[in-house]
Amino acid sequence: PAIIWAAAFLVAPALFLPAQFMVKYPLMRRFHPDMVEMALWDDRMLFMLLSAGAMGLVSVVLWDTLFPARRDAFVLTPLPVALPVQLLGRLAGLVTLCLVFVVTLNGVPAFTFPVVASATFAVMPRTMIGHLTAAALADIFVFFSVTALQGIVILGFGRRSAARLAAVAQTAAVLCLVLTLLFIGGIREVTRDAILRGDMADPILRFAPIAWFLGLYELIA
Repeated sequence: PAIIWAAAFLVAPALFLPAQFMVKYPLMRRFHPDMVEMALWDDRMLFMLLSAGAMGLVSVVLWDTLFPARRDAFVLTPLPVALPVQLLGRLAGLVTLCLVFVVTLNGVPAFTFPVVASATFAVMPRTMIGHLTAAALADIFVFFSVTALQGIVILGFGRRSAARLAAVAQTAAVLCLVLTLLFIGGIREVTRDAILRGDMADPILRFAPIAWFLGLYELIA
């Protein structure tokens, strides 16, 4: 329940913002058409950052359940189940968990935001596909980055040491997520300025994940 409420807290703005945009974009297209494209960049990044932040929070909270524990080994080892099957089952569980949250976090905004922000009906389908694809891939990137971080800690330091270091790694992941959400406005502004400069060698465009997924969004839409 705590995970669900935390994710709902972060995804709630993504559900209610399209109601505000019903007024914002018609007025902007009428009186300030030159600002529409930059506004779309900002809002698309906002949706992706909120969704990815919720996914990051979920994956950090579920940190201890992502990899097999001693109890799993005691229960599964005596059974006539091959180790590859056990590993594939665990991977399938992770993928299913990730997909459930991806659909939950992005299903409604992927439909409502393009409807209220698109200029014509003809561009809505591509924008919906772009929104869902970019936001889903951003969520998957965050989820499996956290999973990979945990795997690196286990492989690098061993299970016992990893258990002691887990709190430190979790704290670092939570701190990174919180800072990202606190500076969400600054991240959008820096990325927008990098796009306007148009320098493909810009480190923001090359190394900032939000720039990658915004570029994918724009390419599809």
